[in-house]
Amino acid sequence: MELSDVLGQKRVLEQERADMEKGYQKEKADKAKAEREKAEAEHDLGVRVNAERERAEREKKEMGSQIAKLRAENERLQKEKAEKLAAASAQSLNESGVKAFKENDCAKAEGLFAEASRLQPAENGSNSVFHFVRSRSKEKEGDLEGALEEMRKALWLRPDDAWWKLEVARLESLFRGPLSRAWWNFLSAQARRALAVAEMRTQQAG
Repeated sequence: MELSDVLGQKRVLEQERADMEKGYQKEKADKAKAEREKAEAEHDLGVRVNAERERAEREKKEMGSQIAKLRAENERLQKEKAEKLAAASAQSLNESGVKAFKENDCAKAEGLFAEASRLQPAENGSNSVFHFVRSRSKEKEGDLEGALEEMRKALWLRPDDAWWKLEVARLESLFRGPLSRAWWNFLSAQARRALAVAEMRTQQAG
């Protein structure tokens, strides 16, 4: 074999080895690229999954907040409805109590006013009338001290009521005797002045 043939074979082998190396490097690069693309895809998928999870959690929280608001509004409406019903029932009971009191049935009036006060405990006017009726009942029973105590409760609830002041003064006079006549006169004068002022304001307003 001549030298030229040997050199030719050598070049062929070197070319094949270069091609093989090139193919190996290309395969290695393709593999690295595929791994990068896979990692990027997994990363993107993870980002999307996390974003979707966060969105779902936000929607869940917002929905929970909306439900809580709806429940609170429903409770408010139910409470308002119950208060209106209680107010209407209390008004009806108070009117029946006034009628019973005018008919001189203090026991019945007392029961009606007590039920009205139970339905609307914050209504000082109703409670005040209730104590007034109880005061009259106790006075009829001869319990002047109890009557005075109830009337003081009525006055405490409506401290500006001139009639209540007169009633307290009257019971004080009956319970304590002549020693309190001066106080009775003083309170009577105060009540009459208050009534006169109230009447004058009413006329001016008219």
